[in-house]
Amino acid sequence: MNRDILDQRDVTFDDEIAESFHYDYRLKILEIGFGGFIRNGTYHASACKLRVANWKRGQSKRNYSHKFQDLDSNFGVVSLLLSIELKCQSLVLIVNTVDNRYVEWHFESASLEVIREPQEVPPTPRFVAASSSPRVAELAGMVSGERLAWLAGCLQALLGVWMRLRPAGMSLALTPFDGDIRLTS
Repeated sequence: MNRDILDQRDVTFDDEIAESFHYDYRLKILEIGFGGFIRNGTYHASACKLRVANWKRGQSKRNYSHKFQDLDSNFGVVSLLLSIELKCQSLVLIVNTVDNRYVEWHFESASLEVIREPQEVPPTPRFVAASSSPRVAELAGMVSGERLAWLAGCLQALLGVWMRLRPAGMSLALTPFDGDIRLTS
């Protein structure tokens, strides 16, 4: 599978809602996935990722603040990418997060790539319910590959935040078929 690296100077994501988000603080990789992009004024309905990597220093601030903090201080899952700006050795992203915060991220000496993914349709996963309950079988049949990917991303983000912020002695229990999330101590 060949991926196409696009010239980021020609690509924008105007009004394009982010479909995926990945952040690895150890490897210094941030990826925002989109279902399409605009290149030289023409819209392309082709999946792609904006990848920021290998920064020397990352800082962030909320839209109303004048003081920059560590990158993780104002981090959140991206809903919209509002602005990309390259200034000398600095990359500036202004984003709107899913919890409706406007955040500015600054990256020093970062690499920036726009990667167009190949146009392959992945096979839809098949699920077999390990229960004789008709409700369990119905729920298992409702999960498509797209919904599963979205759900997995949400769970990954939730668990990542939970592991960093959970109070001592608290645990998280997810029960997938009744949709219940419980906090226990």
